[in-house]
Amino acid sequence: MAKNLPLKHAITDSGLSQYAVARAAKIHDTKLSAIVNGWREPSPDEQKAIAKVLRRKVSDVFPLAEAS
Repeated sequence: MAKNLPLKHAITDSGLSQYAVARAAKIHDTKLSAIVNGWREPSPDEQKAIAKVLRRKVSDVFPLAEAS
């Protein structure tokens, strides 16, 4: 699986570190890293939490996810 570039760009654009996004979304930073790198698929709840921290729509950050 390829890297999740929309997520990577959203994190960069937010001005937050990946670690800060993970903490705010209440997921482990290594799990977020695996999601960004495409090694792991986030659950719908994880998608919502990450998108909320980044102040984006889930579909903007996870374009292959079903609309929520």
